[in-house]
Amino acid sequence: MESLAAAYFEETFEQLNECEVCLSELKKTYSKDQMDQFFRSVHSIKGSSAAMGYEEVQDLAHKLEDVWDAVRREDLLLDESIVDLSYESVDTIYKMVENRKNPSLEADNISSIIKLSRGLKEQLKQTLDKKEFESLPAREELPEEKETAVEVQPEKVLSADEVHSYKNRYFIHLVMDTGNPMPAVTRFLVHKNLAEKGSIDYSAPDTSAIIAMEDMTEGNEMEILYRSSLDRVEIQREIDLGYIKDFFVFDLSEAYQAHALTIADKEFFFMYFAEMAKIFYDMDNRKSAKMDNDFWTKIEYNLVRIHSQAILLEDHSYYRSWKDGLTTLKEMIQSEDCKIFRNSETAFMMIKEMLIQLLYDAYRLTNNETFLRRHRVKENQNIILTFQNKAMELDEQRYKLYLIDISRLNQLRQDEIMTLDKVDRELKEKGITLFLVNDGKMKKRIHTGGAYLPITRKIIFYENERDMIHKVCKAWVVEQNTVEEVDDENIDS
Repeated sequence: MESLAAAYFEETFEQLNECEVCLSELKKTYSKDQMDQFFRSVHSIKGSSAAMGYEEVQDLAHKLEDVWDAVRREDLLLDESIVDLSYESVDTIYKMVENRKNPSLEADNISSIIKLSRGLKEQLKQTLDKKEFESLPAREELPEEKETAVEVQPEKVLSADEVHSYKNRYFIHLVMDTGNPMPAVTRFLVHKNLAEKGSIDYSAPDTSAIIAMEDMTEGNEMEILYRSSLDRVEIQREIDLGYIKDFFVFDLSEAYQAHALTIADKEFFFMYFAEMAKIFYDMDNRKSAKMDNDFWTKIEYNLVRIHSQAILLEDHSYYRSWKDGLTTLKEMIQSEDCKIFRNSETAFMMIKEMLIQLLYDAYRLTNNETFLRRHRVKENQNIILTFQNKAMELDEQRYKLYLIDISRLNQLRQDEIMTLDKVDRELKEKGITLFLVNDGKMKKRIHTGGAYLPITRKIIFYENERDMIHKVCKAWVVEQNTVEEVDDENIDS
């Protein structure tokens, strides 16, 4: 911890000096580069101080950062008063950091620093409040900017519904400056900023090591698989910290949506999804104490079959990615080390989660494109006619699984339940399995009658898309097994 503190003080004093240089240049002439650099320096000071637990430094830096964020966005006009106030704030932050480094100041001096900090925070707050009546009228004079603001508004409203499921998925690769004296703190800040506004599914180095700010030898790079409602530009703002030399944000969702599936793709994905669903079902219904060699041999055999199909299509990046995931799973199962894990619930859950993620990736890529169709219904629709029309439209050569999302319905009436039950039977004859899915947010009774009908037992409650496909797969495999048993009985007779 002492070496980390030493790195913090060295870094923070450098950033404070950089702040003064930027302010000195901005005092002479406007420069967007200097403005951006000042913001980044203050942002780094805020983050590293938070990591060290220096709340008084973090708080003042945060207020200063908010003001300069408004300046960068042109919500607040940069003038001499803001530059002068920033000078005072930087000087006060310097005194607070110096007091942390050498806590030998007199009580009166400490009291004066605290008093000065409070006054500056209030002035910064008042400065920030100016944007409510100063900058917005200026924007109204520019018709193009006003029009852009109106266009962006619906996205903000829609994003409220995406916060729960975090539909946007990204791969983030960062490279730190080799001269970074505190890479552990930098990694921590990147992780903290992203985790506050999304979910980190994977990181290298490992998340636990990053949070603990351990000294690492992995080098100056960092990789993250990230889910969030943020867009790419917003993510870049969160990771553009001091000593980040370069970064790359790849939108996985865009790549999936932009891809047009070929016939070979569709055949592969149906096989992939169906086989992965069976493997997952076997794992999900197996206790760790019963994970014998035969069980793992069966899992490995099915992985090899899927893997061999992926190799044929490895020219596509997503196939290579999945093949790598399958390879990792096979190696884990084949490994001598796995003998140690076969009675370990942790290892079992880890492998199962990897399988679920691969399955979910297949769903995200193929949803409404091939064998799986998901249809959302809402109030004020002719539900009965909608169900009947959709059932008629489904091509049995293309679709095998049909999900009707009833999350936005207040309730299903008895006549609607009866129609759904009829549609379910018709689809079953075409070889298509129907499920009703509901996110459960509205906390209502799903239907008013018809509880005796089979369709009412095919309602699946889910928390997010990943949870939905997890539960749908289990139910689908059970349904398929039931159909096969019935067919066998008919053959015997």
